[in-house]
Amino acid sequence: MKEKPHMWVMEAAFVIGMLLLLKKWVFPFLIWQWFGSGDSASNMLIGTHIAVAVVTAMVYVGLGSVSNQAYGLSLASVWGMGTLSHAVFFVPVLPWTAPLRESWTGLLGDGVHLFLPSIRLSSLETWLVCIGLLTIGRVLRVRDTEVEPKPARFPMAINSFSANKENRSWSKRM
Repeated sequence: MKEKPHMWVMEAAFVIGMLLLLKKWVFPFLIWQWFGSGDSASNMLIGTHIAVAVVTAMVYVGLGSVSNQAYGLSLASVWGMGTLSHAVFFVPVLPWTAPLRESWTGLLGDGVHLFLPSIRLSSLETWLVCIGLLTIGRVLRVRDTEVEPKPARFPMAINSFSANKENRSWSKRM
């Protein structure tokens, strides 16, 4: 199996980008539209933060599994690509990356902070957790078990015809 790190990075960027888009724009907009009172909207937003944190953890475990099973990446290349692709989130070099870094840290950090209020994950701690989840995911393998197709319960009448010339000739006349 040939390593394809660029494909894995594109998949990871797409999935994490969609999570960020959902958490920062789509879910708050829908909550604002559907729940008028402040209390119900606040409770829904809390539930959304928890759900997004759980889904984010599952996504990182899934990305770790895919990196090994589908793309054939070594552990060193996953750590390297994970570090390079997430560097914009945990290295405060460019000023325009601060809101992006805050949003990315909130994917996992908001859910953790709701359960353990004394813990507020920094961007470096979030990156370490994500690299750990990627590493855990590398040992997981999802396999398809072969399932024999079930026989048709009510076979169609056309299947009961034999395939000889006699039966095919009437269909040509029509």
